[in-house]
Amino acid sequence: MTWSLAELVAALRTSTRIVALTGAGMSAASGLQTRKQLWQRFTRDDAVSMARFRAEPATLWAVIRAFWGDRPHPANAGHQALARLPNLAAIVTQNVDELHQAAAAAGRSTPVIELHGSLSRTRCLDCGRSGEATAQALAAAGLPLPPRCACGGVLRPEVVLFGERVPAAAMASARAHAAAADLLLVIGCAMDVSPARELPLVAARAGARIVELKRRPSRLAAAVLVHHVAGAAEDILPAATTALATSEPGCDARP
Repeated sequence: MTWSLAELVAALRTSTRIVALTGAGMSAASGLQTRKQLWQRFTRDDAVSMARFRAEPATLWAVIRAFWGDRPHPANAGHQALARLPNLAAIVTQNVDELHQAAAAAGRSTPVIELHGSLSRTRCLDCGRSGEATAQALAAAGLPLPPRCACGGVLRPEVVLFGERVPAAAMASARAHAAAADLLLVIGCAMDVSPARELPLVAARAGARIVELKRRPSRLAAAVLVHHVAGAAEDILPAATTALATSEPGCDARP
């Protein structure tokens, strides 16, 4: 079901507990590559699998270097607008860039649940010590890959690789927020990776409306009733928050 911006704004206005589920499309406007772009250069998900990392750790670090590049990537207008959204209870993200935290609205403490970890944290596979530099900085430094700890062990980013499980605590928190939401915003997600793709079903079973913000609909509509708002997050979200702040309350957009 296609929705207009006005219908999205009406749904946002009448919702009291909004949860956002975000994916790579959320950060594309910050200059970060999506999986689709990266897999034009690397062997799809095998390049970021735990099995490949154990056998050839330099490959994962080459992916990170390609993903992050050699320049900063600030939070974009979509991140900023989402952080200001009234009644936002939580952000559940598949992204590992910490741009939601960078965009956090002053005076608000909206939880950000990182399903797949963060590139800002690293640790040594041998001694377990936390790295002193972020994975972004290590990948961009131009040094031989993989980077190593002072003990000589290989450093790994604190992200969930294919073949590893999403931390149980993070997934439990994400499920609880999805079940308590009355509106779930699915933003820039391909919806082809578990267990994140289960969250809209959790929310829908609990009675939430599901709204997808994406240029083209994902496969999510095959599993649950979805209201699709076509476009990019960096365009839709600022327009919606501006409309919420300036327009008069309107009618409920429930079908």
